[in-house]
Amino acid sequence: KEKELAIPVSPLCDSETTKTADSQIGFLQFVVRPLYVLLGDIVPRVKEEVLPIVDKNLEYWQDNKSRSSILRKQEQQEQRH
Repeated sequence: KEKELAIPVSPLCDSETTKTADSQIGFLQFVVRPLYVLLGDIVPRVKEEVLPIVDKNLEYWQDNKSRSSILRKQEQQEQRH
């Protein structure tokens, strides 16, 4: 909608330039995980049950970023040949 109106696109909202894995990793590392670590100090069950899920989610996006990088490099090499 912003592009249609010729106004600047909000940060992280441009599907053409936003790297989803990077934005998810940053959000998980700097917002979500610290929040649940703190909450886990207050409610131990959160630390035991929720924090491992947050960590798995972070690992998923880190793996996704690695796979995407490998695929991009392969595509670039194929284009050169």
